Amino acid sequence: MCPAERERAHIELACNPASAGAARRFTRPFAPPGTAATVELLVSELVTNALVHGHGDIVLDVTASSDGIRVEVQDASASMPVTNAPVRLDPGTSVSELGDRGRGLQLVSAMATQWGTQRQGTGKSVWFELMADRRSPPGANTGRATADPAGGAPVTAH
Repeated sequence: MCPAERERAHIELACNPASAGAARRFTRPFAPPGTAATVELLVSELVTNALVHGHGDIVLDVTASSDGIRVEVQDASASMPVTNAPVRLDPGTSVSELGDRGRGLQLVSAMATQWGTQRQGTGKSVWFELMADRRSPPGANTGRATADPAGGAPVTAH
């Protein structure tokens, strides 16, 4: 994201299920026009992953500009997220047969302009960016390692 005209916000969330809703409410005002539902869904996925697979409190950082939004969710677990292989639904397959885990990051990958992971001290952060002007199709990400736009160490971008 372009460093000009950036607005930053930060909140610490307790490790409890109500934090996903709090994260959505906190992030909503920063969403670029026409993207609030997508931003809220992606924030919910990242915070829920931190609640289910991480430990300790969660830190949510938002950086917004006229170009778009970057959301980063940090937790104290060193375990990096795993993206499960896409699931093919054959005719007659019940959604209940798929279980309820493992597809959140597929949503993030499909809907975000870019997303990635980074080790943070003894924990990790998972982030996504969503551009305000989405002329490229959803999921049109680079799939390569990039520098963290916030100026940190190289990250794995998806």
